[in-house]
Amino acid sequence: MDGLSGRRITRRAFAALAAAGAMLRAQRRTPTQPLVFGFSLYGMKTLPWRDGMGHVARIGYKATELSLRAGWDTEPKLLSKADHAAIRQRLGDLGLQLPSVMENMALGRPGGSVDANLERLRAAAEICHECSPGPPALIETTVGGRPDAWDDLKEGMAVELAAWAKQAEAL
Repeated sequence: MDGLSGRRITRRAFAALAAAGAMLRAQRRTPTQPLVFGFSLYGMKTLPWRDGMGHVARIGYKATELSLRAGWDTEPKLLSKADHAAIRQRLGDLGLQLPSVMENMALGRPGGSVDANLERLRAAAEICHECSPGPPALIETTVGGRPDAWDDLKEGMAVELAAWAKQAEAL
């Protein structure tokens, strides 16, 4: 992939541009909101989400992030509509924001399933909309792959990201 200047885009530059774009979009949506500090429940895998949120709030954080990865009790397939409402209520009761959720999808990797990733994206978007007491949360995931494999993976990643964007717009 060549940039507008004709130079090759590195994996690091691609990630930086994507992050900058997301930050600019977020600033346009909520320019007056103060910056808040949060802590992800990713590091509390062995605790029930209710307890993890309680610890986050007790420590003094104002936001938290749910881990939607396999093995956490907030994995979407484990949560019912009643659980979504309970998460939203717990966040509200604790005064916590839900600015993001953590997913882990294999973007554009050989042997990966675009359809499976689109379903995970759909489930994550449902969590973002139904569990957040404020604006829907951002879905955060890793790009994946080794830096030395960037040239082999980037085209597949770009194609799959286009499908993700189309799916996200519909959601």
